[in-house]
Amino acid sequence: MAVGNFKAFWSFRQNLDNGNIDWKTSPITMAVLDATYTLNRAHTLWSDVSAFEISDADYAQVALTGKQVLLDVSNRTVLDADDVTFGDPVTIAGKWGLIHVASGVPATSYLCGSIDLNVGSAANIGSTNALFRIGFDAEGIYRTTDVTA
Repeated sequence: MAVGNFKAFWSFRQNLDNGNIDWKTSPITMAVLDATYTLNRAHTLWSDVSAFEISDADYAQVALTGKQVLLDVSNRTVLDADDVTFGDPVTIAGKWGLIHVASGVPATSYLCGSIDLNVGSAANIGSTNALFRIGFDAEGIYRTTDVTA
């Protein structure tokens, strides 16, 4: 599958900066949304998008593991995590990989960003009794812009 780059929701950086999201310690998961969802980067909470989560029998959200906060050679903060595997074998289909804080409290279940799982198509991409894995960019999931005085 042709997987796109991470696209942060507009509130993500603010939630990082003000401490609402701690990349290393917050319970951050990836959910899969179906093709009926239209990406809207103004969405802020899981409740804005949860109606579009897939409900395939083999599917469950996956917690991000190996979360790291690093500095790159340009002194920018980089957020990274291990690639996500939804199962092998598994039968699921979806369009968007959505990373969010899974706090269990609607008012603090902040959205982080989304990844288009089927770039160039409006359709779901699926796995039928096979591996369903989403690989992140080798240079990290999210990179901040360096701010200098």
